[in-house]
Amino acid sequence: MGFKLIFAGLIFFFNPNIGLFDFVPDLFGCILIIMGLSKLKYTDDRFDSANRAVLWLTCVEVVKLCLLVYSLNSTSDELPYVFIFSVLETVLLFWFFCSFFAATDYALTRHCDIVSFSSAKSAGVFTPVFVGLKGILTFVPYGLSLWNTYDEQGRIIEEPLRMIKPYVILLCFVAVLALGICFVVVIKNYFCVMTKSKQFINALYDIYKINFLDNTHLVNKRRFNNAISFIILGSIFIPDFTVDGINLLPDTVGYIFIIIGIALFNGHTKKNTACLYIPIISAVYSVFTYYFKTLLNIACNNAFGIDSFFSKKYEFVANGNAIYTGSILAAIQSILYVATIFIICKVIVSYLRTLEKQVSLYSGGTKLKITCIVNAISSAVVYALPAVTAFYHYKAQNYVGHEKYYEILAVAEACDTAVMVFGVIFLASNLYTIYTVYKIKKTFNYQY
Repeated sequence: MGFKLIFAGLIFFFNPNIGLFDFVPDLFGCILIIMGLSKLKYTDDRFDSANRAVLWLTCVEVVKLCLLVYSLNSTSDELPYVFIFSVLETVLLFWFFCSFFAATDYALTRHCDIVSFSSAKSAGVFTPVFVGLKGILTFVPYGLSLWNTYDEQGRIIEEPLRMIKPYVILLCFVAVLALGICFVVVIKNYFCVMTKSKQFINALYDIYKINFLDNTHLVNKRRFNNAISFIILGSIFIPDFTVDGINLLPDTVGYIFIIIGIALFNGHTKKNTACLYIPIISAVYSVFTYYFKTLLNIACNNAFGIDSFFSKKYEFVANGNAIYTGSILAAIQSILYVATIFIICKVIVSYLRTLEKQVSLYSGGTKLKITCIVNAISSAVVYALPAVTAFYHYKAQNYVGHEKYYEILAVAEACDTAVMVFGVIFLASNLYTIYTVYKIKKTFNYQY
């Protein structure tokens, strides 16, 4: 019923954090918990409430991961971020555990013997204590900076607790680690009670079967929504979100989500397996384009004179070879993207034809195809033009003090402006693509 997946996901939360850095990212734990609750949420409303809490926590962890990458090359104070995320994570984990324990305790009371039930009660007491203490101990080392004195420019004048800060960090780290180990032991015993009781598992499965499996209408609706949600999630990763030359939304991850969405449709239609070939090729190909784009962004940082850790001059960009390479890579990438979107439309239509009730998506598929072509063209331009911009910036450096300097620099600035314009078009078309897919999902839920 998914309890093993939930336990595996909770293990990711036992370790201490140092600021925003998490040695074992909680995001992976959230994904496992969501997978574990996929059946349980149909057996009790409180399991569904726990699922919503984890979904919100997943969003928080994604934002936290993005800020972590950004903070690696930033001198800004982490105190506000550590405080905000400590509070958010603590509140959401309280929500999850309260809902989850309420649901499991009720089910254990009805379908398990009293001895087994009483042996599992300690988890409901210790877990909230661990969650609260972990949030507090994560913030305490950074809270010491509240006693610092700053000048008008925000620079530290006096740091009275600087000498004890390393010891406080070490103490909090060890304390959270010890509590985390106890947390794992306690919840392990709790989950053992549930997984070893066949009466308990069978009772939950019977409820799941009545509430979900025997309801064909609900099964088809969930299948469609799950598949289309993966496609929407994949579409979010297609536009670039670059921080200091590093794209935090890799296309490869997006294509993997799209592949999962198409596979879910294919698994239900029992055909169109060949439709997975193009998305898989796109995913593999995007690894190479991501590598090239990262090198290009790093070279652009250097060409534009940006003082950054990710800044380096590459000869293939300075001599203009990157223009040809980037143009070819961008063209192939755009073709694969358009082919992937057309395949998505085909798979959705094929799935809808298998349903007992016909559903019309009106012009949703047509809009998606038109938008993806605009998206592909703007994406290709945004991909290739930075190489042209960097080339002319490097070239202008060779003409400093010469009359041609400003002419060459004007070309570079024009290319830079074009990148911004097409970047806006690219982002707008991506957002419209996501909106169109969402409208397809909404139309299906309304009609079916």
